[in-house]
Amino acid sequence: MIKVNFLSDYIKFKDFGIGINGAWVAAKNQAEVMKKHVNVSINRSKMDCDLIHSHGNFLYTYRIMRKTLKSRIPIIITAHQTNMDTDISFIFSKSIHEIVKQYIIRYLKLANLIICPTENSKNLVKKELKVTQPIRVISNGVDIQNFKKSQKKRKEFRKRFGINKSTILSVGMPTSRK
Repeated sequence: MIKVNFLSDYIKFKDFGIGINGAWVAAKNQAEVMKKHVNVSINRSKMDCDLIHSHGNFLYTYRIMRKTLKSRIPIIITAHQTNMDTDISFIFSKSIHEIVKQYIIRYLKLANLIICPTENSKNLVKKELKVTQPIRVISNGVDIQNFKKSQKKRKEFRKRFGINKSTILSVGMPTSRK
């Protein structure tokens, strides 16, 4: 059975408040699903695996992947974050936008294959970051057909929850990219 080292900063640092969000849940769920099909270890620094799958692009996973380049273990990266996530997401984000962009480019160039959850994220990686590694779109499981505008559903929702004023709803992190 193939051995996969599943790397995730979100799982590694969950107790420190990093990634306690959709990315942490997605990483955890993805690792659990993978266990049904392959032998999965999570965040091992020892490279006794056939493949590395990185889910998160922070320094922890970057360091481990750099370490494995000599061993020629194939690396798959699920590209959830781009430099566009630093647009207005936190204090000083505009001042570090270019630094984050260059870091993400270096990180993604470690991959033998990049997985993007949407065509939009694939286009960002190809056009904005100019990464030339092979990219495949594999949905993150969200059926976007469920999010089409519907006056009927709008009325039912507002009636069900007693809403009669302007209301803002959000799915995911409220960044301008999303």
